[in-house]
Amino acid sequence: MKGMRRNLNVNEIASLGSNVKPVIQNENCSILMLNDATGEGVMTIYRVLPGVMICFSDMHMEQCVSEFELKNDRKIFCIDHCR
Repeated sequence: MKGMRRNLNVNEIASLGSNVKPVIQNENCSILMLNDATGEGVMTIYRVLPGVMICFSDMHMEQCVSEFELKNDRKIFCIDHCR
């Protein structure tokens, strides 16, 4: 339907892995929880424009083993900053 927005579903773009669970998903935002033996983290993903998303990651972990895998021919551009 024209004008109707769908929920922002990150799973359409990539397989997130077994240690990542969606907490909230609506048309403009997804909040994901990440857990492993070293701690936890929250990823908040906002839809800025169609095809453009920004992700804020708040990680409290010694390390993070990622099972993130893009689907099909999807491409992303990432800038990561850690302190």
